[in-house]
Amino acid sequence: MMIRILLLVFGLVEVSLAQVDYATLDCNDTVTIVVNATKLNLNASNLVITKSLSESESTWCRPLMRGGIDPNAVEFQIRPVNGCLPVIKETTVYINYTWTVWVYNGGLAPAKGAPPILRYKSFCLKFSCCFANKYNLTAPYVIPMIEKVTRPTIMKQGKFQFKLGYFDQAYGGQLKNPVNVLVPNRVYLKIWMNVFNPNIVVKLLMCWATPDNNPENMKRYSLIMDGKAVMNQGDPADAVVITKNCKPGDARFNFMSFVWVPVPPPAQMIFVHCMVKICNTLVPGNNCTTNATAPSGRKRRDVIGGNSDVIEDQHEVVSSGPIIFHQPVSPCKVNNGGCQGYCTVVARRPVCSCPSGSSLNRDGYSCDVDELLYNDNVIIYVMIFILFGVVAFLYKKQQK
Repeated sequence: MMIRILLLVFGLVEVSLAQVDYATLDCNDTVTIVVNATKLNLNASNLVITKSLSESESTWCRPLMRGGIDPNAVEFQIRPVNGCLPVIKETTVYINYTWTVWVYNGGLAPAKGAPPILRYKSFCLKFSCCFANKYNLTAPYVIPMIEKVTRPTIMKQGKFQFKLGYFDQAYGGQLKNPVNVLVPNRVYLKIWMNVFNPNIVVKLLMCWATPDNNPENMKRYSLIMDGKAVMNQGDPADAVVITKNCKPGDARFNFMSFVWVPVPPPAQMIFVHCMVKICNTLVPGNNCTTNATAPSGRKRRDVIGGNSDVIEDQHEVVSSGPIIFHQPVSPCKVNNGGCQGYCTVVARRPVCSCPSGSSLNRDGYSCDVDELLYNDNVIIYVMIFILFGVVAFLYKKQQK
């Protein structure tokens, strides 16, 4: 093992190696340094470890001070695991670690009447530990010393909390319950956690709607199953759209609103329930993609307005509602759609038609009597009158 100690001098203080009675350096995983404090006028609070004082103070590292036996000495430790990283130079023969320990006394306030400038009292000590890059060991037998190295991890105890809410199309603001929606406008939902971690994703497994706050209600409309949008019979292809899933922070989807059949309008309410879980992408073997199957077992409990229900396998069911859906008013119910004759709704618009004997005018609303049909009717009436006259004449002639 080779130990090198270099002393560099800056500013107004001049220090020679002859002034240093002793300086010891113990090179290990934690470097221990003992330096004479009296002749160097060292103050433990002024020791910093950095490549240069011109660097930001946020990058400076403070050594760990220790109480030594000699009151005239300063004993401190440098621990690389605490951020006190050395300058490393490596060759095929050795590896050299160098720390620069600065004795920094700060700026001196200018005297009264002096120029507005500052000078600094500072100097640095460089400590280097040099280790051989390779070791050759010869022995009749070797008993290995196995050390288990553990990596420190940041742990947080507690339970993640999920929230389910309704938002506008841009997800810029949350809508307050109850949410009023006109059918078939879209409903936008987001499920999010109470904390954000870029390595923790929100995994949306399944979602469904019920007419009340009971997620176990057998009357339901499936929205998402196994992380994918459900294609219900008779629905358009975009009836349910998942815009974000298995991503950090939250999951998002939207669906076309609807009404229950047969349910009277005052009772048209919908509660949405979603089964979600969190997934740590750093854990080997975790499947944090949408390719997953939702479990079937759940504990039974009603969920009202965002409360949650813990189920098996660390899954959770979150619910929110109610959404009050309104059927659109038929355009024919307002002033008969503007039609003079009959009104029929086609593609949510009024279409006018006229009764027999009249035709629809070019304005698409008013009716006019069909003249050709009127003339044909007059001829028929005349012929019937003549026929009755002939029958009456023949009857009187037969009586005579």
